Amino acid sequence: MIGESLSVSAFETEDHILLYGITDEGVILDVEQCRRLFSLSAKEGGSVDEDSAPKQALKDGLTSQKNTILNEVSTRNGNFFEQELDKLDKWGDDRRNSLKVTLKDLDDQIKELKKQARLAPNLPEKLKIEKERKNIESERDQAWREYDEAAKEIEQNKDRLIDTIEKKLSQNLLEEPLFLIRWQIN
Repeated sequence: MIGESLSVSAFETEDHILLYGITDEGVILDVEQCRRLFSLSAKEGGSVDEDSAPKQALKDGLTSQKNTILNEVSTRNGNFFEQELDKLDKWGDDRRNSLKVTLKDLDDQIKELKKQARLAPNLPEKLKIEKERKNIESERDQAWREYDEAAKEIEQNKDRLIDTIEKKLSQNLLEEPLFLIRWQIN
């Protein structure tokens, strides 16, 4: 049996103990069987004759476990990225929709004031309505600027998220051999 510690650092650091065993007859032991061997009483019998252990098969088994873990980490990180991007998109859509509603309301008010100005009975009333319309047009212009700024902010947030995730995508692996044990069960 062979054991190795594996630390994967990406979004988070994860530590794993990899165990892989194979019998002299070539039967592969699953991880649970390897763990159970540690619960048996044992005594030290000497050093392991590395030639007697199917060392390459053990290393291949560890490599397979490691690849499985790395694929799981990659899948989780991909899902995390999708969720964060989806949240950002929804937030951006909500923000844009809110500003669009404000713009539509202001446009509707301007149309109504234009109509009122045409129907105003006298010049002082028309001037008062025109002044109010100008104020609302200024508000609308400000709302358009806010809309443009919000769109830029949304894109900047997406860019920051992508940059952050790109930096964290590079997985740092720390592998450390722990042991090579040959068990003999009597």
